[in-house]
Amino acid sequence: DLDDLVDSYRVLISIGGPREVGFRLSLAELQRSVGEVAAAVKTLEEALKAFPKNGFVRIGLAEAYAVQKRPANALQTLRSLSFDDHPAAANVTLFALGSLKASPNSRSLGSYLGTFGSRLEASSELQPSDHLLLAELFQGNGDRTRATRLFRRVISRSKRPGDLARAHFFLGNATSARRYQQEHIRKLPRPSSEDYRLLGDIHAQLADEESAQRAYRTALALLPRQSPRR
Repeated sequence: DLDDLVDSYRVLISIGGPREVGFRLSLAELQRSVGEVAAAVKTLEEALKAFPKNGFVRIGLAEAYAVQKRPANALQTLRSLSFDDHPAAANVTLFALGSLKASPNSRSLGSYLGTFGSRLEASSELQPSDHLLLAELFQGNGDRTRATRLFRRVISRSKRPGDLARAHFFLGNATSARRYQQEHIRKLPRPSSEDYRLLGDIHAQLADEESAQRAYRTALALLPRQSPRR
C-alpha cells in the first residue's frame, strides 16, 4: 500500500542517521512516480533545509520544479552547484533554460544564460543536440558569438541531419541546410509541422519562393486541428 510505504519512509527519516538523505530522496522519487509532484517538491524542500550542501537533493528538487513548470525556481536551486562535481546538473539546467524561454518570466533568460552559459559550454555531459538548443538560446538572446561557436560545434560532432540542418540554417549555409532538412524529413515516419516550417524558412533564405510556399502549406496542414467551440 502506497500510504504505508510513505509512512515507512517518514519513520526512517525521523530516525536520522547516515542514510537519512537517501530515504528522503527515495520518498520524493516514489511520490513523483505516482504523479504526486507537489508532495515530492515538499519532501525535497525539507531535504534541502536539512542538507543544504547536498547536490543530489538540489538536482532532484530542480527536476521537480521543472516538472511543475517553475524553471526559475529550478535554476535558482542549481545556481551554486559545480557541474564538475555533479555532471547531471547540466542537463537539468539546460531543460530549465529551455522552459524559461517559453514562460512568462522569459525576460530573465539573459541573466541565467550569463550565470550558466560558460558552465554548460564546458560540460562534457551535453550531446550535440543539447549544444544546438544552447546555441539557439544564445542566438535568441542576441549573443551571436557564442551561438556561432556552438552551431559550429554541432556541425563538427553531430550525425543527425535534423541537427545539422538547423545549425547550417542559423549560420546562413542555406544550401547545406536544405540538403540536411530534406534528408531529415525523408527519414521520419511522420514529419511534424515544425519540420516543414523550417524547410520553408530555408527555401525562403534561398529565394525559392515557390518551394517555400509549398513547405509552409504542408506545415499548416500538419498543425493539430482544434474542435470548434459549441
